[in-house]
Amino acid sequence: MSFNATVTLGPALIGTTVASFLFGCSVIQTYGYYKRFPSDFPILKSLVAVVMLLTFAHLVCIVYWTWTMTVSSYGHPNEITIFTTSRSVNVIITPFICYFVQLFFAFRLFKFSGSWLLAIICVILGGTSFVGTLVDAARALNRGSMGGNMNAQYWLTVLSLVSGAMCDLIITAGLVFYLRKSRAVIKVSRTIDMIDKLTLWSIETGLITR
Repeated sequence: MSFNATVTLGPALIGTTVASFLFGCSVIQTYGYYKRFPSDFPILKSLVAVVMLLTFAHLVCIVYWTWTMTVSSYGHPNEITIFTTSRSVNVIITPFICYFVQLFFAFRLFKFSGSWLLAIICVILGGTSFVGTLVDAARALNRGSMGGNMNAQYWLTVLSLVSGAMCDLIITAGLVFYLRKSRAVIKVSRTIDMIDKLTLWSIETGLITR
């Protein structure tokens, strides 16, 4: 089979470019967060810092993987593979980033709603997705076990995806509901405009994390 760079190297380069752009957006958002909310709980600010460090490590792994495919393996297409050390580390890092982000927004939902029940449900759903994704990642990295039944743990993959999606949906719906509820009792136009922007932001950031 002939080597086709379009379907092999192309997606990797595009993905790395998009990831770099999104990381830059995250850096700007993080700077804005620390500047505007200096009185937040230290544990919450530490959580944001951990997420950013993991995101940076995620980007480094992607860039290094792309480098190995486009530079180190140049002229040797048979050496190109997705099973590299950087990709393995990346697969492990990603679930941590997703879960920590969900924890951050679950706390925000609690602050808006005052409901421990909603926050606990989100933590449990996010935790289920986190553990399931880690188990799937471990099995994927253990290439020796891939010669067996590939669908043996299909239920775990489905459970992880559904749990994560439900967590995101509850967080988004909860934030929107309580923001609209607050809007109904506020008469100041400037505050209403701010709540409308927060509502739109909650939908945009909450429903596209999966």
